Amino acid sequence: MYRPTKYSVADSTELHVDDHELELAESDFNLETIAEVERSWVGGSESLTREGRIFVLEGQLKKICRKGPKKRHFFLFNDILVYGIPLGQRRYGKQHVLALADLAAFGLGAEHGRFAFQLDHRRKSFVVLANSQAEKEVWMTKLGDYIHKASGRQYGEHVEARAVWVQDKEVQLLCLARELIEAYYGHFGLGLKVHVMQL
Repeated sequence: MYRPTKYSVADSTELHVDDHELELAESDFNLETIAEVERSWVGGSESLTREGRIFVLEGQLKKICRKGPKKRHFFLFNDILVYGIPLGQRRYGKQHVLALADLAAFGLGAEHGRFAFQLDHRRKSFVVLANSQAEKEVWMTKLGDYIHKASGRQYGEHVEARAVWVQDKEVQLLCLARELIEAYYGHFGLGLKVHVMQL
């Protein structure tokens, strides 16, 4: 029986590499690192080995989800960002692959959490927390460099993206604030409707 193959982001990106980068991509260290990352996924995952792909950076960050911050392991390559759930002993699950050509990254203020930055993509957008200011700066610099190389966009330039999840307790606070504001204005007969956020 015919089963259609899943669309592979990792195989579909445009790679722009010069001679020096091609030499780096073909180095034993790079090829072994990519093969090791590829073998570390449990369950279904995309093949990460591709001519011209360069491993850049990896690290564990916290992704802000509806129920709060969750640990995720991120791998940055010269054309894609890969992340998933750390399972221990350098094993990862639930692989996600985002093309850098469709990604935007920008820093956030302290109101989003210390060392926060946001990743926007048409398939998935979210806030990430680094473990220190230095780690945040390394990620932001490398993401900015490789997003620019993959897309031509400058750091902080927006892309068409999915909305970022808002944590459940933030939604509850916003709803309570809206009710209080509407009750306040209703009490004085102003009949003003305040739209704090659209649910």
